[in-house]
Amino acid sequence: MDNSINKKILSVYFKTQIRNGVKDLRAYSDKIESYLESQKYKIEERHEKEVYKTDEEKESGALFRNISLQLGYGRHVEIFTKSAIVSIYTYLEYFLDDFCKKINEYDKRLISPKDIYGSGIFRSKIYLSKVLLLNLEELNKEWEALVKLSEIRNFLVHSNGVATNKDSKLKIQKTIKDLPGVKLDRDHIKISKAYIDDVLSTIEIVLENIESRYSAQNL
Repeated sequence: MDNSINKKILSVYFKTQIRNGVKDLRAYSDKIESYLESQKYKIEERHEKEVYKTDEEKESGALFRNISLQLGYGRHVEIFTKSAIVSIYTYLEYFLDDFCKKINEYDKRLISPKDIYGSGIFRSKIYLSKVLLLNLEELNKEWEALVKLSEIRNFLVHSNGVATNKDSKLKIQKTIKDLPGVKLDRDHIKISKAYIDDVLSTIEIVLENIESRYSAQNL
């Protein structure tokens, strides 16, 4: 089969993966958010019934009230946003790695992705720019947003979204500074649905741009 035809088939495959991947993640986040909103009062009512107001709990005062903020509806929202961010980042990481591997196989490059130092999206970016020679400078702003996504994802996975010490707090504060839809509240990271929507749009822009740049090479 002609190489140009093979390349077109590969292009269609990647475009489909981008379109369906982002579409499914959007649908997932929309459905979960809609469900939580519809169940908000039921969740809160159930939570109130399950909180046993013992004398010891009453004496704990402010401490107990602080813990309560992380339960009930708020806790459900935290679980949703954490799972959404982890799922979104996993999709991004997998797509870029798969893209690099398939292009390496198709082009029969001497250097494969596994030969590149590093891991995850950072190794993929090096391969895209240094081996595939894709100019990604126009995506610097979007890439910076994806780096922040990576740091937020790590914070969620490694500390459950809670700043457990001064260093971790300063690090995550630096990451989310001036980042719309993300804040630190009583050492707990709060992520809005707006941020999830924004980062999905950013991922879509980056992946479509990478695919189109590669497909336009040598045509």
